[in-house]
Amino acid sequence: MNRRQMKLFTRSCMVFCGAMLAAAGANAQVFVESSDAPATLAGATAVPAGTTQIDGEIINTVTSEDVDTYRIVVPVSGNFTIEAIADVNGDPDMNLLVFNSAGQALAGDDDDNSSCTVITSLDSLDSCLTLNLAAGTYFISVGDNNIGAFESLADYQAGINDFMDNDSGILPSPSVEIAVIAGRESGPDPDQDEGGYVINFSTALGGSAGSDTQAIPVLPAWALALLVIAMTGLGLSRFGRSSRADP
Repeated sequence: MNRRQMKLFTRSCMVFCGAMLAAAGANAQVFVESSDAPATLAGATAVPAGTTQIDGEIINTVTSEDVDTYRIVVPVSGNFTIEAIADVNGDPDMNLLVFNSAGQALAGDDDDNSSCTVITSLDSLDSCLTLNLAAGTYFISVGDNNIGAFESLADYQAGINDFMDNDSGILPSPSVEIAVIAGRESGPDPDQDEGGYVINFSTALGGSAGSDTQAIPVLPAWALALLVIAMTGLGLSRFGRSSRADP
């Protein structure tokens, strides 16, 4: 490839990769759980607008299992699908709970998935729900098998009176009870499974869930490789011009 061809190739790659990055920013954005999302609804981690996927991890403490609760904004009314998928099937055995903005329970799933329009693909122990939701703010909680919703921290600590759990399915109407925390039905248990997970949304989140954090645009690996080649070609082209300019 001569210098002119290299220059043309480099420019084409950079234009193409720029377009791919813009498309990725508009259509596929990942929010990374950089610090542990709390189990309480009051402390829920706010997920920014534009997010289509959450990348998180279940890491237990010395005294309790980890349950992650997020606050999201559904941008438009209609069917909305949420997938909870473990990086390794069963580690953890993903459970999914959904609450409205008031903390009333709407649905729970533990790898039943019968009420789900799948976005990607699910393993046997992943969870998924498709709900007919009005536009607005919601809470979702994920964790290892057998999590439920509690009206008080005291109830959770005692492992009593969970009013809704991972096997509840889609409730006919919002619960009368108001959730304060999501956790293991039998109370704190540090011996639950751990591992990474992703939460996928059928529609990019909208509005503002109260977070200044920006989701990260995702560029495919092949496009990243092409961008590296383009930048290398640009560097070689400039080096060639510099060498010819030297006396």
